[in-house]
Amino acid sequence: MQQLYDWQIDTSKDILFTCSGHSEELKSFLKDDYNFESCLRLLSLSDQLKVRNVKHKRHMALISRLFLKFIINLVICKATLEPDVELWRELEFGYSEHGKPILPSKSFVFNNSNSNEMSAVAILFNSRAIGVDLSHEEQQSISPIDFIDQFKDMFSDGELLQLNAIENQEERYIKFNQLWTLKEAFTKYLGCGLNLEISSFSFEMSSLPEARKPVSDSNIITHRDASWTKSDIDASEVPTSLLKDLGYDIHCYSTTLRTSDKLPVLASVISNSPTNPIIVEIDLFQILKNEIV
Repeated sequence: MQQLYDWQIDTSKDILFTCSGHSEELKSFLKDDYNFESCLRLLSLSDQLKVRNVKHKRHMALISRLFLKFIINLVICKATLEPDVELWRELEFGYSEHGKPILPSKSFVFNNSNSNEMSAVAILFNSRAIGVDLSHEEQQSISPIDFIDQFKDMFSDGELLQLNAIENQEERYIKFNQLWTLKEAFTKYLGCGLNLEISSFSFEMSSLPEARKPVSDSNIITHRDASWTKSDIDASEVPTSLLKDLGYDIHCYSTTLRTSDKLPVLASVISNSPTNPIIVEIDLFQILKNEIV
């Protein structure tokens, strides 16, 4: 745990914290009833109830809530240089007009997203908003063949041209997922939820990079040398009421977090920051093991 306390935060860039539920150690750890209940008690009573009400992949419901709580408290600790901040203390969220959770009186903004077996929390200092979205390795509700017909009403003519220009069906499907994460990340950046037609803004996408290997390893924290691609956004049809408080200097980045024999897990981050985000992978198993054992 000493590495965690020695780690210094870079407040000049977006930071994308990630945690994988693929870890066999973490899965095995949470399969134990005692461990699961002990970890559950690190959450508020309302969050405990939400986890208990999940019918499928309850371990991921627990992981995602634990991860968000831990990361926000860790960032508060590092940003304020207060080493005594309790990393599992309760957080008091405020909410925007459309229900986006915010942290009043903090020097950073955050947003989170969950995939099938991965959680992510995006942090940005001295800014008003950030949005992040992860794609899924498995998505049974979307046809890998007829996906364009399923969602054509949600894309602009330019976006449909980009997708249809890709001859390889598998590559087109992956590009569709990249576009979808950008769309979702932008609505989360705006904090407008479903109150905006996602066909009212569009992206000119660049190529998607391959997943990169870690450049430094530790028991708790792994910094990843991520390769990001930048996409241009046309938000001219977005109501000014949604953009006026955020500014029009919008930067949109995508990367590949994980590849396997399934679909790749893609991440898109949208913010006012012109620099590539930093990816910091957290070993939640080590943290939880030290916390409750």
